Amino acid sequence: PPQLTFVDEGAGAEQLVTEYSRLVQGASVDVFFAAISSGNCNKLAPLAEDLKILNILWDCGTQKIFETAKYRYVYRTVSNATPEVIAALVYLLKAKPDIKTLAVVNQDYAWGRDSWAIFSATLKQVRPDIQVVAELFPKFGAADYSTEVSRLLALKPDVVFSTSWGGDLDTFMRQAGQRGLTKTSLFVLPVGESSLERLGKDMPEGVIIGARGDGYFLHPELRGEPKFKAFVEAYKAKTGAYPIYPVFHMAQAFAALEGAYAKAAATAATPALYRALTRPARAPLDPYPVHLLKDLLFDLGGKLFRRHPLPCRVQRLTRAATQLFTQHCLHRLRRQ
Repeated sequence: PPQLTFVDEGAGAEQLVTEYSRLVQGASVDVFFAAISSGNCNKLAPLAEDLKILNILWDCGTQKIFETAKYRYVYRTVSNATPEVIAALVYLLKAKPDIKTLAVVNQDYAWGRDSWAIFSATLKQVRPDIQVVAELFPKFGAADYSTEVSRLLALKPDVVFSTSWGGDLDTFMRQAGQRGLTKTSLFVLPVGESSLERLGKDMPEGVIIGARGDGYFLHPELRGEPKFKAFVEAYKAKTGAYPIYPVFHMAQAFAALEGAYAKAAATAATPALYRALTRPARAPLDPYPVHLLKDLLFDLGGKLFRRHPLPCRVQRLTRAATQLFTQHCLHRLRRQ
């Protein structure tokens, strides 16, 4: 089985970049799944390109990675913030067309800023009459939201929008609920699905909740699908909790990588390609295109758990050949 190495993003971007470089230059890894934080993805994508290491953006939501540069070694297996945030706005306007005021409380880092920029720009185009009464960006990891809650109680916006996630969202929702803010304003939480189990009854009724991508264990289109159901049940049995969207994102990344290897391995029977793979130099492989996108990525048809066994001949390739092989396998894998 593959050997896994874990790097803690919580140590900060500078330490993460140092450890990332050390692992690559020390020949300790062949593939990186990085990262969770949008800010870290913005830093690691160009680094992966410089180091020529395959990097799969398995979870971060920033839409800017491929807007500002082209990459050969960086790929995305999840959607970005644009459809997820705009979908929340579309649903909000459909469910509550008469809203007049709105406030935002987002974490002060790339994801919080970028997701609000998408939401607010779209709002100005489709409903310029809605007034944004407050734009609040508390520090990432904040433990006290009394200032934000007090201001929102005074402003009484019809809607409080927040793409915050994890412990930040849990803390904010508990403090907002304790002071009655959730009774005076409608909360719209595009990534709130990940907090549902932890908050339980502290998540009030009537909140508009979203999940990133299709990563929801009660997904109405997928929950009857046997492999999806089996995955959810196995995860619950092992961990005691239902899987949240990052769990599906990680499974998605592994499925894409495994499927890419298997697809390219089917071509490796060609002697010319095999010789190209095993040459020491990174030979160009353009004459052997591999089309991967449609049946590897998680789509609305629920093909997340498509499995492809990894052939032994691929496992026996040298590390250099594996890197070359990976580069070719995923050449056409691009963000959706």
